[in-house]
Amino acid sequence: MDARPEQVSRSGFDTSRWTAASVPSTVLATLVEQDRYPDPYGGMNLAAIPRAPFLSSWWYRTEFTLTPDEAAKTVLLEFDGIN
Repeated sequence: MDARPEQVSRSGFDTSRWTAASVPSTVLATLVEQDRYPDPYGGMNLAAIPRAPFLSSWWYRTEFTLTPDEAAKTVLLEFDGIN
């Protein structure tokens, strides 16, 4: 991806070519769920999954809307864990 973090974090950033993901999950689990890779726990499937796509960072991004009252306050995002 050629975009800088400050671009990715802006409202309206184009993610139309991104892979949709549900959380909590991992990148590999998302790609397996979408049939891009075989289930790594079956047979020798893990050996068939290339390493290269996982050597760089991946982004997770979502958008949400705040009411005017919420936007006037300090808002904290809490993550139970990041993989």
